[in-house]
Amino acid sequence: MFRTSPTRTATAAAMLSVAMLSVAAPAAADVTADVTEENAASTLAEHPLDAGRVDVAAISLDGESVRLGADDGTGRQRDPSTLLYTTELGDDGVEVGWDTSDIAAGEVFGDTVRLRLTSTDGPAGVQAPPLTLPVGDRGSTTWTFPEPGPYALTLAVEANLLTGEPVRTQERYRIDVAQAAAPPSSENPQPQSQPQSQPQSPPPAAPRAAKAKAKAKAQPPATTPGRVVLDDGHVDAVAPRLVDGALQIQVKDGSTVGRSGGRVHWREPADVTFHAKPETAAELPDDPALAFLGNPGDEVFLLPQQQSTGILWAGWSTEELRADQVAGPVRWRLTEVDGPGAFGVFTTGSFGESTVIFDSTDGLPDTHQIALGTHAHANWAFAEQGVYRLTVDVTAELTGGRTVTDSEVYTFTVGDAETDGTAPPGGGSGGPGGPDGPNASGTPDRDLAYTGVGGVLPLTLGGAALLALGAVALRVTRKASR
Repeated sequence: MFRTSPTRTATAAAMLSVAMLSVAAPAAADVTADVTEENAASTLAEHPLDAGRVDVAAISLDGESVRLGADDGTGRQRDPSTLLYTTELGDDGVEVGWDTSDIAAGEVFGDTVRLRLTSTDGPAGVQAPPLTLPVGDRGSTTWTFPEPGPYALTLAVEANLLTGEPVRTQERYRIDVAQAAAPPSSENPQPQSQPQSQPQSPPPAAPRAAKAKAKAKAQPPATTPGRVVLDDGHVDAVAPRLVDGALQIQVKDGSTVGRSGGRVHWREPADVTFHAKPETAAELPDDPALAFLGNPGDEVFLLPQQQSTGILWAGWSTEELRADQVAGPVRWRLTEVDGPGAFGVFTTGSFGESTVIFDSTDGLPDTHQIALGTHAHANWAFAEQGVYRLTVDVTAELTGGRTVTDSEVYTFTVGDAETDGTAPPGGGSGGPGGPDGPNASGTPDRDLAYTGVGGVLPLTLGGAALLALGAVALRVTRKASR
């Protein structure tokens, strides 16, 4: 059950707005509880979004509750219900800031919070991508308004406490979007009575250029070519997206983010070798749910659910698939495993219980449903050293009713198994001296990728810690679709 901060009602917002007015005018009459929301809206403090950076979503913790505030343009945090943001309609949308600097590393599970738009009340739908934000940081995103008019957006922020308990709150934001001003007319317009001696000129090229720019911006980032070996940092191994209307499973490689010149690369799975280094060896706990990997105490190799320095942190993401493109969740299937031992993907709960997603030993395919806007991580477990080739497919139904699917083969080298030698191990394709390679010192600028846990709550790969994860064994129910 979510621990939710109190929702601010329209009456409370109205009372707060009128109270603010009463400070400026002490002689004002007493405020009654039946002040309407319309009256409250007329007293909102206006601030333009186009005047510079505005942290529309300022996220903080208050004890065991998460809070969502807003910047009024002066750097002060305000209740979003007391503000009215303004902007002009534009093809490029408007840049809005977010701020998690009031949350320190180690205060929430995974050192991340999630921000998403849950509802829109206005003349048209708003494009506002869901975000997974690192704590102790600031950044920005882009909101695109298709039509002018008044909008009321409900934003929700979610996180998990260190106990694993989810916390959530939401706030309502008001944005007035004005029609962009028309370009100024000529200083010396031709009198209307004068006949036209020349044929009418063609329409100006500016609208066509703006449309072309908007179309180019709507295209997904290009796929980075070249073979790489990834053995460190953050990577969403299974990250489907739509390219020219076709579903493509790709790898969202963020292993160099946080290093000098680092950035996210989109890669074809066939170009990537994932390496579970010898340091990922761990002792299998006495957990009945994980018995398919071996006997308690056996050595297994684990890419952990929680980020750990020097080890690949693998997950999956459907954040590139929008609700106006795809209807409902997508289906991820493991259809074949070619390797020296058992393979599985499982999650570890806050009390140590294991929930198996994929198990290569009980008959394939195995199926996992993923909601849109999901970014998640789990434990990727290999029973033996060697080379594993995993065949997976992802299927989605487009909003127009068409079903699209893609299938890919993933290569994992485990333990001391040799990689294919096409790239040096260690996150990224830039190589020595490249823009995505190590910095001048040969080491990352930060120990962990930007979506990591900053060293808090890493999954220790020693036997004692992994045994602790299996201390509480619960019954696991898993459906396999064949």
